[in-house]
Amino acid sequence: MDHFDHYGNRPFLVVYTIIKPAEGVNTSEKNWNRVTGNWKIFERIEIVDRIKKKHLSDASIILDLIKSKVVKSRFDKPDEEMMEHFYGKYMKECEKGIDIWSKKITPILKK
Repeated sequence: MDHFDHYGNRPFLVVYTIIKPAEGVNTSEKNWNRVTGNWKIFERIEIVDRIKKKHLSDASIILDLIKSKVVKSRFDKPDEEMMEHFYGKYMKECEKGIDIWSKKITPILKK
């Protein structure tokens, strides 16, 4: 039995981030990386119904969409702030994932 079994059978938002210097930033200058706006953040998301080792190791943030909990975060921010920000930013995708998941479990609940 996999020890990740408690991270399954419900939808999760998995966010991968790539952070690069913003266009035109001179990275040879001292402390360039401490200036707001010198970074460009790219995000890729997945909605999954089971968390795998790959997700836990590679993702920047993982949100449990049913329990409204942060499973993993590489950001130094409160969980409530992370839920609000990422759920709000990807609301359509999250709601679609929840809808698909609920349709999958409806026949099971009717038994």
